[in-house]
Amino acid sequence: MPTLERHGSAARPADADDYPLTEVPRNARRGLLSLTTVLLGFVFFTPTMLAGAQVATAFRPSSLLAILVTGSLILGTYVAVLSVIGARTGLTTVLLARYTLGSGGSKWADLLLGGTQVCWYAVTAAFLADLVVEAFGWHGFEWLVIVVGSALTGVTAYYGYRGIELLSALSVPLMFGLCVWVVVRAVDEVGGVAGFGALAPSATLPWATAVTIVVGTFVSGGTQTPNWSRFARLPGRRSSRRSVRSSSPTCSCWCSARSAPSPSRRATSSRCCAISTSRWRRSSCSGSTSGPRRTTPRTRSGSPGRS
Repeated sequence: MPTLERHGSAARPADADDYPLTEVPRNARRGLLSLTTVLLGFVFFTPTMLAGAQVATAFRPSSLLAILVTGSLILGTYVAVLSVIGARTGLTTVLLARYTLGSGGSKWADLLLGGTQVCWYAVTAAFLADLVVEAFGWHGFEWLVIVVGSALTGVTAYYGYRGIELLSALSVPLMFGLCVWVVVRAVDEVGGVAGFGALAPSATLPWATAVTIVVGTFVSGGTQTPNWSRFARLPGRRSSRRSVRSSSPTCSCWCSARSAPSPSRRATSSRCCAISTSRWRRSSCSGSTSGPRRTTPRTRSGSPGRS
């Protein structure tokens, strides 16, 4: 089993880092609006929209709607389950993979997921460069747009959740407005809603292939949603900035296991505690009032005796 380091609830400020190797503490969790903004910015992916447009040319509107609903249900269920697991554990996808694939297997999962994201980013950078070049007439400078765009993206990634949250807050309303404008223009060009319903397919595509495209264009990114959902503030759990003072990491781990709200959470915390703090003794929890205490035998005169 993997060895996971645990942060105390007040070991460092809430925004000190993104806790890539540890559980996100309660005082660093974010609200619904923040998570929604980040996740919307994550799913607004232009190449995915282009893939959807290609699928749409092969089906009538009624069949296309059935394909979109089916693919969305499959993908949404998969992503929702992973998001709940990430929110309840506070761990990233790779750390969660250690529990299912082991330390060695999780490295392969990390390589696979990271590789697909890098490749998808290459597609996105090239697509962005084409759009910018066509919009401003900067032909011959595609490489410069790719370099500058990649540098700006790297800056937001450097600041982690805060950088992506800020970028999403600026881009999501613009992307949403663009999507609405594109839909309105497209429907208007085909003669309104009636003309849209009468459109005939201009290409052929198997139904199963279309569903696979809907699911496959985002399944890699969806697998990494725990990287963001781990920051979710769970309902009914207030963020506490109080910490248990201890002389070892065992105290905070043992106390968090005892104070967990559900049996499954207590079992997970206790298991993590046993793995990550096996070198420490529970008797070192000097600041905990609920932890185990070692009592020293006393003589009849009241002075401490030897055990």
